[in-house]
Formats: sequence, structure tokens, C-alpha cells
Amino acid sequence: MKAKRYTVTDAGPDVDLAVEDIRLADGTRLTNEVADSLAAEIRRAPFLSRADSRPAG
Repeated sequence: MKAKRYTVTDAGPDVDLAVEDIRLADGTRLTNEVADSLAAEIRRAPFLSRADSRPAG
């Protein structure tokens, strides 16, 4: 049976990445390893408060 294909916005926390074919915007398949890497990168990023993310002006 062919896996259903999702976009990243369709994927929820209950999606089995080993079974489902979920692609990032650049076409990369989202695997547990890729998700772990993205999560680690986000954790290392400097914290932006809501005020910091607003455009100046």
C-alpha cells in the first residue's frame, strides 16, 4: 500500500514518520532524524520575544 503524502502543515504529532511520506518545502522527506535535527536547531536559536519579532516602525 502506498503511503499517503502530506504537506508539513498537515502533519500532527501522531503521524508515524517511518510510514508516512511527509515532505518539507524543499522536497526533503521528513524523517525522525530530520525532525530531531530541526528541533535541536530551534532550541539553539536565540529566543525572540513577541516584541522582537515585530517590524520596526
